[in-house]
Amino acid sequence: MKRFTLVWALIMSLSVGESVATDFDSFDFLETNVSSVAKMSQPIKKAPGAVTVITEKQIKQLGIKSIAEAMRLVPGFHVDFSSPFTYVNRGANFPTARRLQVLIDGVSEVNPLVGVINWENFPVALERIESIEVVRSQSSAAHGANAFFGTINIVTKHPDDIKGAELRVAGSKKERTVYGGGGFVAGNTTIAMDYKHHNANRFDEFADGRPNRHDDMRVKKINVTTHTKIDSDQSIILKLGAVRSDMEHQLSQTEPFGTELPIVELDSNVASLRFLKSTKNHEFEAKVYFYEKDWQHEWDFCAPKLFYVPGLGDLYRDNSALVLAALGGAALPSATTDEMIRLGGIFTEIAGDPTSGDTVCGEINVDYRYKTYAGSISDVWSITEKLRASSSFQLDYRWMESETYNDGVTSIQKSKFFTNVEYLPFDNLTLNVGFMAESLGYDLGNPEISPRIGANLHINDSNTLKLVYSMGSRLIDGIEIIESNQVPVHFNFEVYGSTRQSPFLGYFPLYNNKDHVERIESTEVIHYVKAGDWMLETRVFLEELDNILNYQDQSGSSITALDRKGGEFTVRYKVSDIDVRFAGHYLDSDSKDKIFFDDYHAYGGSAYVAKTWGDITGSLSYYGTSAIDYSSYDRTDARIAKVFTLETAQVELSGMLSRHREVYVRALDYGGLIDGGKRDSVNEVTLEVRFTL
Repeated sequence: MKRFTLVWALIMSLSVGESVATDFDSFDFLETNVSSVAKMSQPIKKAPGAVTVITEKQIKQLGIKSIAEAMRLVPGFHVDFSSPFTYVNRGANFPTARRLQVLIDGVSEVNPLVGVINWENFPVALERIESIEVVRSQSSAAHGANAFFGTINIVTKHPDDIKGAELRVAGSKKERTVYGGGGFVAGNTTIAMDYKHHNANRFDEFADGRPNRHDDMRVKKINVTTHTKIDSDQSIILKLGAVRSDMEHQLSQTEPFGTELPIVELDSNVASLRFLKSTKNHEFEAKVYFYEKDWQHEWDFCAPKLFYVPGLGDLYRDNSALVLAALGGAALPSATTDEMIRLGGIFTEIAGDPTSGDTVCGEINVDYRYKTYAGSISDVWSITEKLRASSSFQLDYRWMESETYNDGVTSIQKSKFFTNVEYLPFDNLTLNVGFMAESLGYDLGNPEISPRIGANLHINDSNTLKLVYSMGSRLIDGIEIIESNQVPVHFNFEVYGSTRQSPFLGYFPLYNNKDHVERIESTEVIHYVKAGDWMLETRVFLEELDNILNYQDQSGSSITALDRKGGEFTVRYKVSDIDVRFAGHYLDSDSKDKIFFDDYHAYGGSAYVAKTWGDITGSLSYYGTSAIDYSSYDRTDARIAKVFTLETAQVELSGMLSRHREVYVRALDYGGLIDGGKRDSVNEVTLEVRFTL
């Protein structure tokens, strides 16, 4: 496969492309257009929310290696690299990231049925990204159920903007990357394609001390995008993508239960088709897409036979402290009469089985296959020079097959209607009013409404003050409402009458209420100001969350409420050859039930300086966050790059020195175990060669 990658990229490089500029990006806090806040193109100063835009040039100049790494630039976001699976959220990420929406060109990467975002497996190469729009505000009014904590919209390069070819090779002791991509024109169709192969590992030692443990990761991605012009006002964009990946799963599992560490295989296939039509007053789009994810996660598992005694798992789900105390010979905690009767019956059966203490081995299976089919129509209507409206209607069908999650097939249908009106009653005032109506089923029956209103006061050309109030409703649409949630083990022999059983530790909490709705209320004040070459953004916010479901929480409280308040700032100084940026945040999360992973204070930030000297670019950057019940994070990068301009090509050579934290501790796991890893060296050198033709 590596040989194919290099040959394919070299073939693509036979065409001639445009030169690569070394100047800094033109991002402006007030004037840069974004489309993710209200689903219409707006300058930031008119958008009803706080937005951070990460540009392609920032990604290159700072040596950013992944989309998750890019999120470190965003005030308020915490990125956790303490396991091979990356965690990103605006605040705590536990138990899962179902309240942060992530889109790639409008296609959601959130898998609500199992509540995860696989950052390493996105069907897009970092090199194909034009920008990343991060809406830090509560975004349910525009993006629905899974946008309580904001929306990340990854915008890829248009096929018309990809000319010639690019080959990139980068490597360090820990990571190796090969990328090849290019584009060409065939009649009235522009075709762009690329391929990427990435290998990485993070830690050399692990908290459990197991010498045979690894966290290697191998990811292969291929994408093809076409843009066909029907006429001057109409076009069709087709996107096809596939990802094949495997990674050593850093599971907190100590001997003797896990006889070997699992390798997770995750394959993804995505296809989308967009029809675009522009007129004098309308921008119309019709879109359909299909997304398939196949998660293969199996490993050998050995445990005492008594782990599978009938009734033990159900009792553990109802009162885990009682079961653990009884098995450990400790004093029994409080329990109901029914629970004590059940415990007595279980221990009677254990005592009557002389083989109950024997170790039995089988294969754990937490595989799942997930599909999404979606279709939508949308329009941006320019009614007058001062009045515009955006609206969309979308239907979703989700399907999942799994032995663990619901023990069979689960399907969900959803309908969504969105609208936002932008009105300029005066030259110095922009009003945005909108809402999302979302319903289980295709008829929008009994919908949940998530409204938003924003008032942006343009004090002058360099000074804008935003006031935004929003409410969000989150329909429980996935794993939280399933009727069966057990981790099965398959045996070659019968254990208590069956070759398929679940150990009691694999009985996770259930909350089977399809009418449950989570709610959030958000108030924020955002201020933008420019003074010469300086730009400043500040934001303060208050979020009140209620009826929040804690899935697999180990906390003893299935539903909680919490208040989140905090502040964020970004300062940027930019002239022709130097770019300086500072960002920081503080977040106070106060759980009314004192659930530990919802009750914390957190802070963090980033800073960088980048400068050009002709064809040489240098940058120095720092990223750091405090801990939220698990590993904090800090890293410093220093990068230098030089561009050599040839007759038909450019070659960029770069080197980057990264200083990592030596030890990352993940103290939060379903088994309550302290886990994490350690590097042999805190310093890492990355060398890169990039050819552009």
